Amino acid sequence: VAFLEVGASLYYFFVVPQQAREMLEPLLGVTSPERLDLLRYKPHPYFNYVFNRDYRDADGFKPYNSQGFRGPEWENKDRGTVRIVAVGGSTTYGIFSREGDNIWPAFLERRLNSSGAPAVEIINLGVTGYTLFEIMGVMAMTVPDLQPDVVLINAGVNDAFSAAYPDEGGRDN
Repeated sequence: VAFLEVGASLYYFFVVPQQAREMLEPLLGVTSPERLDLLRYKPHPYFNYVFNRDYRDADGFKPYNSQGFRGPEWENKDRGTVRIVAVGGSTTYGIFSREGDNIWPAFLERRLNSSGAPAVEIINLGVTGYTLFEIMGVMAMTVPDLQPDVVLINAGVNDAFSAAYPDEGGRDN
């Protein structure tokens, strides 16, 4: 066991890149996170967690705006533009999409804007793992300030999952 421990320590300190260790250690509780950009999520008093707006990927890419959601900063609504807000979990957020350009809110925005109808802007408020409880909070606390013309809600799988597990809400969910 001692041989494995020494071997693993040598591997960790001499093979694993410093940047990877800096991202891993705060998550393991080995060091305290002095840089907020290390943690993808942060606690929230109403939503359990939100995306950390200061988070950056290892290469420096910043996936979240100053509000902690995907996409560019929100501007005042342009006159003549139809504003749609998409709210949901990981399928709305686009968990497997780095920039968010190949997920349904982005597809829908491009499709509607190519149809010749009035200009459309879609704001993506999807957050990985959110259930209807968190979505209702986002609807009450974030959506009204955006003054949307349409709100699209995509939910389901996270609610079904959490209902089956007591530590995720159980039957109360």
